Amino acid sequence: MIYRSAIVITALLCGPASSAGQDKPQAPATDRPLKVLLIGNSLIYTNHLASPVTSFSMAAQPRPWQVSEQAMPNARLSQMFALRTTEYLLKDEPWDYLVLQENGNIYPTGLFSAAKDFDTAAKKIGARIILFENWRGRASSQNEVTEIFVKLAKELNAKVAPVGQAWQIVRELDSSIQLRDGDGVHPSPIGTYVAGCVIYATIAEVDTCPTVTYGSVDEHVSQIAREATQRAMANSRKALLPP
Repeated sequence: MIYRSAIVITALLCGPASSAGQDKPQAPATDRPLKVLLIGNSLIYTNHLASPVTSFSMAAQPRPWQVSEQAMPNARLSQMFALRTTEYLLKDEPWDYLVLQENGNIYPTGLFSAAKDFDTAAKKIGARIILFENWRGRASSQNEVTEIFVKLAKELNAKVAPVGQAWQIVRELDSSIQLRDGDGVHPSPIGTYVAGCVIYATIAEVDTCPTVTYGSVDEHVSQIAREATQRAMANSRKALLPP
């Protein structure tokens, strides 16, 4: 895959839209948008993950969300941290959340080191870290990945967005749903929708995302995505409880 310069995509929301399935009373709007930066590689910018996250927030939140992407093909978090553009973004913008997505080939030592670098930078600007839990093809492999992210989250006192677990549950609920693109690596639009649902629920601290019509996602797929997110969120919260 050919490398190109980092990509930043921003979606600024002007206000809430009607929705169904809100999970708890929402806080009043503040003077500025809630700012979220998704950091990673093509798993983020394929289908523009910021878009479904933005759509869910518009449907359920009185406070606008501004969701941006800082991503580069095949990049590891260590490479993303070293980018000059990332340095500028972290210094110049009042981010509330940094969502960290590692390369699909996870090496715990490198992941932990890079996540700690981002965590140090996040603390300086008052941001919180959310770890994007990668997906795997088999349940056993997914469990291994989940354990890595739970361990890291406990070390950093961070949140985990259990995207991989949600994908696994979607497969169990309806194996006909195609979560991957034709290359077998990148997410399909539905896969991105599920990931966006999980990230939204993690940031908003709710059980699942609102019901939203998005692109080619029909009512059945939306229902499956919401149920999978709810179950994955419950599993993740339980795993992060103190012993």
